[in-house]
Amino acid sequence: MNRGTLFLVILSFTTSCTPSLYKIKRERVVPTISHAVYSDESYNLDHKSSNNSKSFTYKGSDGREIIINEAVKDPQSGEMVRLRHLNEIYVSAKSLNISERGGVVRLDFIIRVPESLQKSDWQTTLLPILTRGADTIHLEKIVLTGYGFKRSQVKGYKRYERFLRSIIPDDADFLEAFTDLPNLAIFLDRHLPGSKLISGIENDSITTRFGISEKKILEHYLKEWLIDRNNRKKEERERLFSKYVKHPYIKNSRLDSVIKMVNGDFAYHYSQELNTSESSKKISLNICGEVRSLWGSSLILPCSDTLNYYISSMINFTDTTKRYISKVVERRVIERFDIKVNFRVNSTEIEPEMESNQLHLSRLKDYISNVYQSKLYNTDSVTITAFSSPEGSYRLNERLSKERGESVYKYFKGSIDSLKMDSGSAPYVRWKSVAEDWSGLRELIIAERNFKDKSSIIKLLTIEDPDIRESKISLHKEDYRYIKERLYPALRRVSFTFYLSRKNMVRDTVHTNVEDTLYKRGMVYLGRREYARAADILKDYRDINSAIAYLSLGKDFSASEILSFLKESASVLYLKAIVASRSGDEESAVNLFLRSVELNVAMAYRGALDPEISFLIRKYNLNNELYR
Repeated sequence: MNRGTLFLVILSFTTSCTPSLYKIKRERVVPTISHAVYSDESYNLDHKSSNNSKSFTYKGSDGREIIINEAVKDPQSGEMVRLRHLNEIYVSAKSLNISERGGVVRLDFIIRVPESLQKSDWQTTLLPILTRGADTIHLEKIVLTGYGFKRSQVKGYKRYERFLRSIIPDDADFLEAFTDLPNLAIFLDRHLPGSKLISGIENDSITTRFGISEKKILEHYLKEWLIDRNNRKKEERERLFSKYVKHPYIKNSRLDSVIKMVNGDFAYHYSQELNTSESSKKISLNICGEVRSLWGSSLILPCSDTLNYYISSMINFTDTTKRYISKVVERRVIERFDIKVNFRVNSTEIEPEMESNQLHLSRLKDYISNVYQSKLYNTDSVTITAFSSPEGSYRLNERLSKERGESVYKYFKGSIDSLKMDSGSAPYVRWKSVAEDWSGLRELIIAERNFKDKSSIIKLLTIEDPDIRESKISLHKEDYRYIKERLYPALRRVSFTFYLSRKNMVRDTVHTNVEDTLYKRGMVYLGRREYARAADILKDYRDINSAIAYLSLGKDFSASEILSFLKESASVLYLKAIVASRSGDEESAVNLFLRSVELNVAMAYRGALDPEISFLIRKYNLNNELYR
């Protein structure tokens, strides 16, 4: 490298990084992060029992009695001493197990900024970055601004605000802002008294006795130089912002703290709730940052060490055994398919090119094609029923419904004839009509909430003569208008009823077991941690999976009620221990937990993952009993 190149490199470095920042870079000074773990109160455990030390006896299945004391071992003397609860502890380990409750986990960590990164003319920006599978999530930034740096920012913004105030806003009164208004008013008063220009009403058709129009007068008193200057200022806004505000405020930050003096390392407790998903088993956390000086130099800080969070969820206790229900399979099956065919007024001919018909006719053809290609069913017969609404005379509607039914039958006859059974014969097809679908109208009226006189109209439906019936209903003008616009069109339809039979099935009915699809859907929701939807489906099954859904929602009473009827197992006992712990019954919780460990030693390791159990392990020093 020659001297010229070396000089350029040194010059480039010194202009981008001050000596103090260079020292930070050389010594690789970085912010640090550590886990923050709360005591049991922080997990919203509703402990109703006393906080005083307790002592009780646990009797194992082998008859051995264990005295359980709330105590810890003194690391120096080796003696058991009373436990004093701390509200918060910091964990320096790089990984931590956390619990998911209700589809949410809470990440708590401490960010420490070394003293050497805190100077009056510096600003340090820290960005927590979460990695969950292939997803990267940027949390809100932490901004630590030196007092001198902040003072410079405020000064720059004030200068820019003064410049903005010098710009005449767009909503200002034009005449007042950009004209010599006093002299303009005097001139108009003397030479054009009929003008309303000052009031904002222009009329260029009136002139002075010398033929001078309002427009010419306005141009004479217009301050064009002021307009030009104001427009230039508007165009200069972006450039002057960059000139005055060298270091803009950082938006969307969790903390923006001004450090006036250095008192050692800066620590900030960061707490973030995060929705979990099926893939939420491990979350990694890093802190990246940047230091900027007041003089324009900057330094990208190396990212911190990685913290890992391993997420435990009660869905690990789910029973994945499939559920089956007994189902009666009928040889004969009836399927209905309704379409809406629109006809012109008093017409019975189908017009497929009508935009409203294209979609419905296409859907029916597709349905017929699917029936024809079915490997499960033969088509024995088809019934076509044409319905009309009660609007108009009964005699006319009766004729129209019959002719329209026949028209639909002829239109689809070719498609229906293709529904040949294996024997080669086409299905029997018949058509019929319903002149006025009053029963359908009754159902729609009962289901509606937008009627003023619903009860009166329902009574009118009992009138025997259909024409009188419709006439009486029409007297309720507002409700009748709604019926004509919203309900009648729904009644004008054609219904296809397909009478099918299962192929290769001789008996009329067969009893078989099929998978319970409703239960399966509930389990899918449970796996996705959509606990409310899962509980809504699984509540009637009253098994361990429904109890897990309730526990995850915090509905402990409902979960406890279900668990009390289940056969005793390690998982059931463990979940009962969680319920007891939440209610404050620590003695029952410890007994249930130890019994679950007797049935399955893996529960001892699971206990460290759930806050309801882990705090009991610490409080009563249960590790000595679990692992002896």
